[in-house]
Amino acid sequence: GEKRSIFFAGKHLGTILKKPTDGGFLTNIAQGAVFAKCDLTSRERLACEKMSKDLMAKGVPWVAYDLLGEKIQEANITCPGLLCEVSFAHDKNLAEDIVKILEES
Repeated sequence: GEKRSIFFAGKHLGTILKKPTDGGFLTNIAQGAVFAKCDLTSRERLACEKMSKDLMAKGVPWVAYDLLGEKIQEANITCPGLLCEVSFAHDKNLAEDIVKILEES
């Protein structure tokens, strides 16, 4: 599968593992892939935190990373999707976490 990890203002909000359907290879949830809560490895977290810091310096606070083999494959900055799915998997409203971060800054 492929991991999707969401960061806002350099803070990790949550991560899911997207798995293709049996016999498939696409991890697109809209095409039937399933997802579940998962953790980042320390190597993945470090890479995401570093890139988030670099993007924050350029005025990009919200990033959704796609990871394979402990490496960032894609950094979604124009449409950092799956906030609802990651929220569902973590059993909390991550939009509220984003609002709290904004209120604290």
